[in-house]
Amino acid sequence: MVVVGLFVVFGLFFLVVRLFRIVMELFLVVVGLFLVVVGLFVVVVRLFDVCQLPRLIVRVSTLLLQQSSAVHLNEELVQRATNIASGLLVVNATANFFIYCLVGHSFRRGLARLCSPRAAKSTTVTTERRDEVLLERNPRTSKAVDHT
Repeated sequence: MVVVGLFVVFGLFFLVVRLFRIVMELFLVVVGLFLVVVGLFVVVVRLFDVCQLPRLIVRVSTLLLQQSSAVHLNEELVQRATNIASGLLVVNATANFFIYCLVGHSFRRGLARLCSPRAAKSTTVTTERRDEVLLERNPRTSKAVDHT
């Protein structure tokens, strides 16, 4: 009887240890995914800051310097700064697209669905079906307007 009791106790102990290991592995996976998401968020926000801040600085400084009559703006320098800042905005948009393509599984799936040849056909069919349903609900409205 004692042997059976010890066997049950040790069996439960090993089961608890195994369950604890599984929970810890899942916890580490969740924490790892969380860190990846947080890291991606930090990268996207920093990229946004770096690409958007020059444009803001150019606009605010130009506005402030235009208010002062003692300072004359060098138009060529302002134009170059504006061009660089605009280029950084394009870099930001382009980089975001590639970041989401690399990381976002649902973004890639939606993009593939959007770019597939079947997407255009299914959209047309959906639009035509929507018009049919609308006509069934309200038969007084018509697609074509009779002006006679």
